[in-house]
Amino acid sequence: MRPLLLPALRRLWRDHSTLQLGLDPARAVLLCDLPPGAHVLLDRFDGTTDLAEILGVAEDDGLSRDDLTHLMGMLVGAGVVVDAAAGTPLPAALDVGARHRLAADAASLSLLHGDAGGVLARRHDCMVAVHGQARLAVPLASTLAAAGVGRVHVVGRGVVEQRDVAPGGLSTSDVSQPRPAAAAAAMARAAPQVDARPLPPRRRADLVILAGQAAGDTELVDRLISAEVTHLVVGVRDTTGVVGPLVSPGRSSCLRCADLHRRDRDPLWPAVAGQLARAHRGHIEPQDTALAGAIVGVAALQALAHLDGGAAAQTVDGTLELALPDCRVRRRSWPVHPDCCCRDIALRRTG
Repeated sequence: MRPLLLPALRRLWRDHSTLQLGLDPARAVLLCDLPPGAHVLLDRFDGTTDLAEILGVAEDDGLSRDDLTHLMGMLVGAGVVVDAAAGTPLPAALDVGARHRLAADAASLSLLHGDAGGVLARRHDCMVAVHGQARLAVPLASTLAAAGVGRVHVVGRGVVEQRDVAPGGLSTSDVSQPRPAAAAAAMARAAPQVDARPLPPRRRADLVILAGQAAGDTELVDRLISAEVTHLVVGVRDTTGVVGPLVSPGRSSCLRCADLHRRDRDPLWPAVAGQLARAHRGHIEPQDTALAGAIVGVAALQALAHLDGGAAAQTVDGTLELALPDCRVRRRSWPVHPDCCCRDIALRRTG
C-alpha cells in the first residue's frame, strides 16, 4: 500500500495534536490526539512511499508501530487516505498541459469518488453529441470538453450569426464562419485535447444533448428513443431556464411522457406544442445571458453525473428550473406516463 492523504483537503492545525482536514462542514474531518511528530509523518502520505518504508521512517523519528497503526486507523476511518497503488492513472493520451488543466477537476473528483483517475478515464472514453441553439450548445460542449470528456461534437449547419455569440462559446470573431468549424475552435480554446469530429456512425453516443429548439425535433427524438440513446434537454422558457429531463429510454420517463402529462392537464396542449416546435420567423426568443450561463453549468453537472456513473442525476424523471429574478432552483417531477410507448422498450428488456 502507498497511502495518499487526499491532497484536495487543506491541512489546518488547530494545535500540536489536532488537525482539521478540509473546509466544507459537510466534508471536513477533525483528527484529535495525534501522536507527537504526526505532522512530519503525514508529509510522507503522498502516494509515492510504501507503508513499510513509512514505518521505518516513523521509527527513526521516534514514533512507534502502534502510533502509526493508530494514525492509519484514524485516517482510513475518516475516509481521507486512499491507496495510490490501487488508483487508476490518468489516460495516457493526455499531454502535460491537459493534466495540469484537469488537476483541479481531479482534486474535486477525489473528494466525491475517491478514484479521480478512474472517473477521468471514463470521461476521456465518452462520446457526446450536442444539437441545437448555439448560445447554449457551444458553451455547454466547451464545458464538457474542459471537464475531460474525450469526444464532443456540436451538430450544426449554416454560419455563425451575431445572436450565436455567448460567453464560453462562440465569439464575435466567429461570425460568418461555418458553425461546426467555429464550434470546434471554441471547444479547442477551452480544451485543446478534445476530439470535436462527428461521432462514428456505428458508435452509439454516450449522451446526446438537445439545446433549445432541438428538443422539438420529433424525428431526432424518435431516433434517439428507437436506438435507446440517453439524451438530456436544456433550454430557456421566457425567463426560466430548464434542464431536463434526462431520458434513458426504457428506464425513465421521456419527452412524450411530459407532453402526455401536459395534455392531461390541458386538452389543448397538443395544438400549442405543435406551434412551439416550429420556428417563428422574426421572433426573438428571450434568453438572459446570465441565466443561459447558469443553466449551461447545471446541464453540464447533470451530463457529467450521467457519464461518471455515480448517483442518479436529479433530472431523471424530472426537470430542474431556474427562474429570474432570484434564480431559485425548483425540481419538477415527470414520471413515466401509462399511455406512452416508451414503456414498450422496458417491456422488451424484461421480456
